[in-house]
Amino acid sequence: MKKYLYLLPSFLLTLPAIVHATNIQGTDKPLLSGSLKNESGALTEAFRGSAGFKDVDLPELVATLVAAFLSLLAVIFIILVIYGGYVWLMAKGNEQEVDKAKAILRQSIIGLIVVMSSYAIGYFVLYWLSTAGTGEGRPYGS
Repeated sequence: MKKYLYLLPSFLLTLPAIVHATNIQGTDKPLLSGSLKNESGALTEAFRGSAGFKDVDLPELVATLVAAFLSLLAVIFIILVIYGGYVWLMAKGNEQEVDKAKAILRQSIIGLIVVMSSYAIGYFVLYWLSTAGTGEGRPYGS
């Protein structure tokens, strides 16, 4: 069973093509025709509306993914700061533990600075590319 597990992603990628097939091989009768096709389209639109899905373009999708990734990194930073504070608190005067706690805090702050700097540089570059170097217009993600 395990050796055929690699077939699952390829099956899942071809599943939409199978589902949206309009002709059965060897016949001229469409698989989804007339009222069934209209009914399935209406049900799909109703689900999209009730679930809160909307059409998004690629820059908006990338901006959403970057925002989610930065939120995850912020949570990791907070966890590291709390952990560093806990290690320092539990050091009880042990210099090696205090140095370890200081290193954790220092490295987490440096990591936050690197992530925020890379985001700021990327935003600046994409802003100027999206506005064709004029600085006027709507940047990505806003």
